[in-house]
Amino acid sequence: MRRGGAAGGLAACMAALALLPACAATRRAAALDPALLAGRPLVVMLPLANLSGRLESGDLTSRLFYAELAKTRAFELVDWGEAERLVETLRVRDTGAPTPAQLAAILDSTGARYVLAGSVLESGSVRTPEGDVPAVGVSLRLIDAATRRAVWADARFRTGEDDETLFGWGRETSLARVTERLARDMFETFRAAGAAADTTRRGS
Repeated sequence: MRRGGAAGGLAACMAALALLPACAATRRAAALDPALLAGRPLVVMLPLANLSGRLESGDLTSRLFYAELAKTRAFELVDWGEAERLVETLRVRDTGAPTPAQLAAILDSTGARYVLAGSVLESGSVRTPEGDVPAVGVSLRLIDAATRRAVWADARFRTGEDDETLFGWGRETSLARVTERLARDMFETFRAAGAAADTTRRGS
């Protein structure tokens, strides 16, 4: 497992934030207009670009984020296998920043309203006085495939000691579980929209 300091992971996240739209240049996601998610629009989540330095981290993190995105029920999702085939067919080299032409091709191929693209900034461990803990950093953008503009963006860093209380309680040692928790945190806006849509459907 690659080792690095917490400061390094945070620096990577802050560098990614500098590339996001000005409205999203904070540790928390920019507000998303709920109307944009009306009717559970179709979205393609591209495999995350792997900037972590660990070869296996891109696929693992991508699949965990895809699973958590599906749980939000905010979108209809293009099948993961189809998304991978699209990346290969269109020769998308940087899945964290698809070009306008690639976005147009994805729209033509799938009819998806949005493309979720991003990067794994950090995946490994950080050293603490009590021992090493897993650490993950991810940046994401939700892009309108028709206008090629980002409608939401976020970048965050999480470690296994973020929920730790006295005497080490709450300390997480599994990289997969830390990654899942990071995905849940980042997708909170989508989860709220999905819950609202479910309530509306049940009431109609």
